[in-house]
Amino acid sequence: MDSQTTESGHKTQGSASPQHSPAADRKPLAEYTPSADRNKKKNKKKRYTSGTKGAQTFERRISKSAHRVSKAVERGLREYLDDRAKSSEKRKDGAVIESYVNIAKGISEGIADASPALTDVAKAINSKRTRKVLRGVMKTITLSR
Repeated sequence: MDSQTTESGHKTQGSASPQHSPAADRKPLAEYTPSADRNKKKNKKKRYTSGTKGAQTFERRISKSAHRVSKAVERGLREYLDDRAKSSEKRKDGAVIESYVNIAKGISEGIADASPALTDVAKAINSKRTRKVLRGVMKTITLSR
């Protein structure tokens, strides 16, 4: 093996490169401290063609509401099928005997999950334009008395 002499005059064995001091391997402090600009996630603002914002937000909210309802129906059916399987394993004709209980549990689970969809629809309908229309309807109703 070759012996090498370092800058400080010490001899080293092997073909390894000269050792660096720990201070030379350190990165500047700025690289370790997180920058607010680097870690800040930019939230893109939704953009709409003029005049279509109301329709697009309405459509998005109604779509989310429909998705919530479909997931709730799926969860209710899954609950029913799981309970049905347990009932049929418990005893002979268990699925038929306990069918009304299993159906009730499934429907209950589905309704509980789907109930916020009504609020979603109400929020979708609630806009400046619909409030103005509602005020106009209320005025005509009260004037017609």
